[in-house]
Amino acid sequence: MHGNNDVSINNAVFTAFKLMVDNLSHEEGSVVAVKVENYLKGKFPNAVGTGTENPVCERQASICPQENQIQRIMEKSNCFNLAVDLNNMIKAFNSIHSRFKMCDGNPLAKQFAKEMCKFGADINSEHVVTDSWGYEKPELSKRNIQWKAAIKILCEECIDSRFSDMSNTSLAIAEGGDSEGVDGKLNRFLDKLCQIRPDKSISINYLKYAIQKNYYDQRSEASLSRLVLKEFIGSGDAKIFADTLQSLLDFHDFVPENALAGITPQQASSIQAAAAAK
Repeated sequence: MHGNNDVSINNAVFTAFKLMVDNLSHEEGSVVAVKVENYLKGKFPNAVGTGTENPVCERQASICPQENQIQRIMEKSNCFNLAVDLNNMIKAFNSIHSRFKMCDGNPLAKQFAKEMCKFGADINSEHVVTDSWGYEKPELSKRNIQWKAAIKILCEECIDSRFSDMSNTSLAIAEGGDSEGVDGKLNRFLDKLCQIRPDKSISINYLKYAIQKNYYDQRSEASLSRLVLKEFIGSGDAKIFADTLQSLLDFHDFVPENALAGITPQQASSIQAAAAAK
């Protein structure tokens, strides 16, 4: 009887857990998966597998490379809400963008244009968000802090990935493969930033120099995350914000629940003009 009770309890626990996870979004489920995996490894090492055996997320790499990469970043940064925060940020920006397009040509467009231009600037500033009456909105202030942290993590992981890129490149050369250089992916990203804001080329070229000479330190005022947050994300230009965020997502192969809204040069002009209107 005792054995049957144990089986019933095991089944009940698994069923309850499965029902809860099934009700989560894909990104929230990924966060739970990473936490549960780490817990189970410590609690039941013989059942889950440790030591030389590859972790579950690594064994799944060939099946879901995008999830695998973002999960590694979440584990490394200890920010298990990273995917959720990125998706929420994209949804919020897309919502304002959609309302601007719907109101294009009428007075309401001005308000949504201002919100789009302030979107990245608010994230960078981390200032206290207030409503039209001056009352603080702590949930929005907290949201901006979380989004800024998410962007900083993505930026610095661009640099950190250089070392794994070196290993992969050495392996490719050893196996007779073709390689464009250990810093190819990072350099393409930095070149993309130069295209987005040519006026920041000097700062970006200094970053390239510091990285190549191993002088780079993310605590420096000249770090990639400080530059991206201040001059790109917080630029006050909706197109610069969107293009920069998309470049970061592409670098890390992160596919969000909803694609980030793209802004054409024509739309960018309309947004800036409407936001500047009095």
